[in-house]
Amino acid sequence: MDAEAPAVAGTSRARSARERMPHMTSENLIGPQLKLMREAKGLSLEQFCQLLFQHTQLKMARSTLHKIECGTRVVYDYEVRYFAAILQVSMENLFVSF
Repeated sequence: MDAEAPAVAGTSRARSARERMPHMTSENLIGPQLKLMREAKGLSLEQFCQLLFQHTQLKMARSTLHKIECGTRVVYDYEVRYFAAILQVSMENLFVSF
């Protein structure tokens, strides 16, 4: 398969954000800001995950949230929406300018 060709379902794994865009140093853009905002609200990883489930029915392990905050896991669009709702901010506030 050509290095520039997209992964085809069933033939190989999907390429990560870093593989698709080598200039990126993280799998997501919101991780550090999410951590800052969560800590500013005085919430532990566990507390944030509990709130996330209570308000959205999304079950997320604290290890998953930690990976998002560290930039080693991709974040889905609906997760950004849920994170913003829990933090009571707009989704745009989770994205830092770069």
